[in-house]
Amino acid sequence: MEFEGFDPEEPYPQAVLGNRWALLTALGVSCPKLNALRDLVYEDIDTERLGIGWWQEHLDPQRRILIADYLLQCFDAVHENMLEARLHLLHLPHFRREQSKFVASAVTVGPRGRIATKLPPRTRPADDIPWAMINLHTAGVVRASASALDCLGGIIVGVAAVETEIVRTDFRRACRALANMVQDQSAALALLRTLKSSLEAAEAEAGPTGWLSWVVDYRNMLVHRGRRIGKSLLRSTVTLVGPSGEPLPRVEAVELLPREPGLSEIQTLACVGPSSVLEEDAQDTLKGVVGSTRQLVEDVAQLLEPVWRTRRAEPNLLRQPAKQWKLEAVMPSAFRGYRPGSVQFTPDMFVVAPEWTVRLKSAALDDRRSSVWANQKKDVP
Repeated sequence: MEFEGFDPEEPYPQAVLGNRWALLTALGVSCPKLNALRDLVYEDIDTERLGIGWWQEHLDPQRRILIADYLLQCFDAVHENMLEARLHLLHLPHFRREQSKFVASAVTVGPRGRIATKLPPRTRPADDIPWAMINLHTAGVVRASASALDCLGGIIVGVAAVETEIVRTDFRRACRALANMVQDQSAALALLRTLKSSLEAAEAEAGPTGWLSWVVDYRNMLVHRGRRIGKSLLRSTVTLVGPSGEPLPRVEAVELLPREPGLSEIQTLACVGPSSVLEEDAQDTLKGVVGSTRQLVEDVAQLLEPVWRTRRAEPNLLRQPAKQWKLEAVMPSAFRGYRPGSVQFTPDMFVVAPEWTVRLKSAALDDRRSSVWANQKKDVP
């Protein structure tokens, strides 16, 4: 598969060899400040006290374990989503070129200079695949970027002890919950008041006005709503001359994205108008989204590092809220696949990275303390 501006055969730089996220570095979307914050949190994973050790007086062992390890999951998920967004973005130019080849001769100049437009007939799957793949990768860029922002919200909740469920949060919910907390005028929450205003500034500085709301609305449209009609324009690239001297214009397809993805198609036409699109090439929009998401991730990570260090030094300044995790007994899923039993999986040993040994022990999943989870299990039906 062709990648725009990236050679996957080029060796990694020596500095990132062996790094888990070396591919992110090669693709230009590494997040070193996020990595630094993750390392700081991981330092406090405690195999004796379980979970984050200095949360011992704040939470019961189960919540301490679940919130701590889910916080690490959020860090990793931000990296994974940034990687996916960038890979989707790299695939788009290839299919854009294929689409433009298909429509290149759609505009003709007739007698007396009259211009006519007629798209070529789609007679085989190969004629439709570029269009479908453009939609696929456009959706992928926005979905992955929004998912990175959701998980960034989880990081804010976990690091800053925000009073909301960590699993069901997103960036907006985390910021709203933080705003509700800082109504308290106590000196202990001065740290959070500073964080709140800094987060607002970081969002504003990461991209044009409204960029984050647009990303979330577009993702929600893709995932939860009826999809808007795709719009594109034919832009002239060159005019050739035919054998009889007649002009032969050539055009390319330029994809345009909706300006109000939170509205339905008819709402937009009736209330905003048919020209309600972002007046820029969709490629520029999507590239900007990935860049803004990465910048916000890095800026937020930098803001959260002193918060974690301050809390670590004074654990009771901000107690980790129990409401971050609702404890319920877990029932195994009834779904068993479409060919249950066709693959036998009865592991008695896992080969894992050293970090996972620490995480599993800190989660009381060794034989010595597995009884911590006794009341969380339900029998398989």
